[in-house]
Amino acid sequence: MQSTSVTSKGQITIPKHIRQQLGTRKGSKLEAAIVGNHIELYIDNIPRIIKSTGFAMLQHDMKNGVLLRKLMAV
Repeated sequence: MQSTSVTSKGQITIPKHIRQQLGTRKGSKLEAAIVGNHIELYIDNIPRIIKSTGFAMLQHDMKNGVLLRKLMAV
């Protein structure tokens, strides 16, 4: 078992090996429950991986004579 500290904002860091084992990442939603004298965390939602390089590609579609533009992440 590995210990962690609570910050002044009440935040904790989940050790990396635990995050990797559970597949959690930035934006993951967790639920917390008090059980006896400890806290249990449950994964509520893990976000999809979205590639974000800071670059984007403009995609053009023509529908009914109207030019539609979509910004697509690369």
